[in-house]
Amino acid sequence: MKIFREWRRSCLRKILNREPTDQELEDEIKMIRETKFGDPYQAEDWAYLLRDFVPVFHKENRIKKARLAATKRHSKKK
Repeated sequence: MKIFREWRRSCLRKILNREPTDQELEDEIKMIRETKFGDPYQAEDWAYLLRDFVPVFHKENRIKKARLAATKRHSKKK
């Protein structure tokens, strides 16, 4: 959901030419949730659009795990 939210925020930023408010973002997500997919490939198209955001969050998760592991190792040495 974090990736989806960032993707929609980016899309709204392009449409509005400004940073969207939290309420605008929530309204956009609500509208998307209510949308029925008519084309079976539409969900795949959305997933394809998300590909730019996945590596960013993957990198963030790796950094968090590495920091946690380093903290654990450091606390064992004391």
